[in-house]
Amino acid sequence: MILTITLVTAMLGAFMSPAQAGDANNNGRDELAVGSPREDVSDLEDAGAMWIFDGSTNGPANGTLINEGTSGAAGTLEAGDGFANRLVWGDFNGDSRDDLAVGVSDQDVSDVEDAGAVTVFLGSNDGVTTTDSKQWTLTTADVVGSTGEDDSWGETIATGDFNGDTYDDLAVGAPSRDAGAVPGGGMVTVLYGSSTGLKGLGSTEWSEDTTGVAGSADDFERFGSALAAGDFNNDGRDDLAIGVRENIGSEGSVGAVTVLKGSATGIIATGSKQWNQDTSGVPGAGETGDNWGTDVLATGDFDGNGRDDLAIGAPSENIGSIESAGAVTLLKGSSSGLTATGSKVWHEDTSGVAGAAEEQDNFGSALAAGDFDDNGRDDLAIGVAGESIGASDFAGAVVVMKGSSSSGLTTSGSKQWHANTSGVPGATGYRDYFGYSLATGDFNSGDRDDLAIGVPGDGPGAAHAGSVVVLRGSSTGLGTTSALEIYQGFNAPGVGEISDEFGTALN
Repeated sequence: MILTITLVTAMLGAFMSPAQAGDANNNGRDELAVGSPREDVSDLEDAGAMWIFDGSTNGPANGTLINEGTSGAAGTLEAGDGFANRLVWGDFNGDSRDDLAVGVSDQDVSDVEDAGAVTVFLGSNDGVTTTDSKQWTLTTADVVGSTGEDDSWGETIATGDFNGDTYDDLAVGAPSRDAGAVPGGGMVTVLYGSSTGLKGLGSTEWSEDTTGVAGSADDFERFGSALAAGDFNNDGRDDLAIGVRENIGSEGSVGAVTVLKGSATGIIATGSKQWNQDTSGVPGAGETGDNWGTDVLATGDFDGNGRDDLAIGAPSENIGSIESAGAVTLLKGSSSGLTATGSKVWHEDTSGVAGAAEEQDNFGSALAAGDFDDNGRDDLAIGVAGESIGASDFAGAVVVMKGSSSSGLTTSGSKQWHANTSGVPGATGYRDYFGYSLATGDFNSGDRDDLAIGVPGDGPGAAHAGSVVVLRGSSTGLGTTSALEIYQGFNAPGVGEISDEFGTALN
C-alpha cells in the first residue's frame, strides 16, 4: 500500500478534525479548550496538557492548566501519554452544562502499551472541573472490546446524540486497532449518555468487518481515522461519518467516508453507505494517496435547510500536476441522508477561492463550521497549513467560504487569513502551520461564532512552542477587531518550551 505523507504530518502527526466549542458553565459564552499533547510535565516528556479558557466579553480568558497530575484528574501522569491529543465537548448527563472528553491515545492500560484512553471532565457552575472526572478505556466495566498494544483508542473522538434521547453520546476511534483478523483495520466504539453521564452498558463497536457496515476491510485501512457527527436527514438523531484510508481497486490509500445512521437504539449498520471520489455523482476521481476523508471531516448546515452537510478534506490531493495542493468536497444532506446531488469540490485554483494552489499547501488540512455573520447558515473555515507566505515556507493560512442558501457554500466573498494579514496578531514564520487546527464557538456571547486558529509551530519564546489566534465574528463575517493571541506566558499560564506545540488540538 502506498502512503502519501506530507511535511506537515511528518512534523505534527495526523491532521485534525474539526471542533465546536462548548459552554461548560451554561453562562451563554463558550469556553475554549487548547491541547498540547507534547507538553512536558514534571520532567515527564510528552505527558501532555490542556488549557481551559472561559468565555468573556473580550473572548477566551482566564486560562486554567490541567494535566493528569492535576488534583482530582483521572488517569496517571506518565511520559509519552500525549494527554489532550483530541478534545470534544458534549452534554453527556443532560444538565445543560457541556462536559469535555479528552483523548489520551498513548496511555498505557495496565501492562498494555499505548492502548489508549479517554478522560471525561464534567461541566459545573464554575466551568470544567476535575471533580468526578473519569477515565475510560476498553477495560472499563461493561465497555465492549478489549485492549491491544498500540490500539491508540482515543486517537479520534466525536460527540452527537445518536439515539435522540437528548443526552450526548461519544464515539471513540482506534484506527490502529485490529478489526477481527484484519491488522490495523481500525474500529470505533460508541458510548451512550444518560442522566448519570456516559455508561459502558450498551456500548457498541464497529469496523468494516462488522456485518452490514459498508466497505471492505483491508489491512491497515484505519477505519475511524476521522470522526464527525451530524443529522444529515433531520430526523432528530445524529449520524456518524467515519474516515477510512480505503484502498479502491489497485489504488492504495484513496480514502473514503462511511456513514452509519442514528436510530432510536443508537448507531446502526442498517442503511450504512460508503462514499468516495468514484461514487456516482461525487466530483473528482480517486487516486493513490489522495486520502479523501481519511483524516479531516466537518459537519454544518451550510444552506440553512435544517439538515447537516458534510465537508470532506483531502489535503494530500494533487491538483493537476501540483502535488498535495489539497481539496475539499461538500456532500449535502437530504430527507434520505447525504446525497451526491449538488455535491461540489473546491481547491485554491477554483475560480473565486482565495489563494493559489501550490505544492504541499495541504488545503483542507483542518475544517470547522460556524455561523460567523449570524445569517442562519454555517460558513466553512479551511486550514491550509502548508501555505507559504512571502519567504516563509509552511507558514500556513486559513480560507473562509461563506454559506449559501442555493449551493451550500459559495466562493463569493471567500477570504484568506494568515499572520501577515493586517490586524491579525503575530507574524509569519517558517513551519508555523497557521491553521493546523481550528475551532468555532461564541466566546463572547455576541450571537456570532468566532474562530480559534491553532499555530502549533509558532515560536513565541521558544521554537515551536505554539500559539492560538482568535478572530471575532461580526455582521459581515470574521474580522480582526479585538483579535486575540494566546500562548504560554501571554494570556495562558505556563512557560513555552521547545516543541510544546501549544494549539495542536482545539475545541
